[in-house]
Amino acid sequence: MKNKILIELQKRLKPSRYQHTLGVCETAMQLAKIHGVDLEKAELAALLHDIAKHESDDKMLQAAKEMHFPLEEAYLETPNLLHGVMSAKIAKDEFGIDDEDILNSLIYHTAGRENMSLLEKIIYLADIAEPGRKFFSGIEEIRHAMSNNINRAMILALRSSMTYVMQQEKLLIKDTVKAYNSLIAEELQKGT
Repeated sequence: MKNKILIELQKRLKPSRYQHTLGVCETAMQLAKIHGVDLEKAELAALLHDIAKHESDDKMLQAAKEMHFPLEEAYLETPNLLHGVMSAKIAKDEFGIDDEDILNSLIYHTAGRENMSLLEKIIYLADIAEPGRKFFSGIEEIRHAMSNNINRAMILALRSSMTYVMQQEKLLIKDTVKAYNSLIAEELQKGT
């Protein structure tokens, strides 16, 4: 299946996005090994996470409706944030992937959500911290934390992402705020 996905990615993605996807895959595989996550699931999720990145806003909105994904105001303001939802639809419809953890990793790799699985966190972080990413605020601190304390890395990444969105004076996605709050609460309970 990997070869079929790679061929499809080359058709659908710009060369720079294809290279980004390979970097996400490499990073996700490293993190999966460190954190004991199924390597095949990590590879499939990483390869497919951006397959819908260059689709039209209308197609993304339609895919979200078909997937019964709740469309809050922030998604209507920036429909491209729904590319993860459409990527999950493509994974399911075109590649026969029905593993909920993989599909959720695709759906939530742009915004996160409360109580993310380990695979979801890995794909979220790999997307942000793959070697080709240079511009993300706090990237080195996030990369350092990913291997040792994945929840700390998530807190740093979500905080950086929310700060960027607020600087742009855009709406925050509620799931992002919930993800951040749940991770902070979890860390406070641990006493770290």
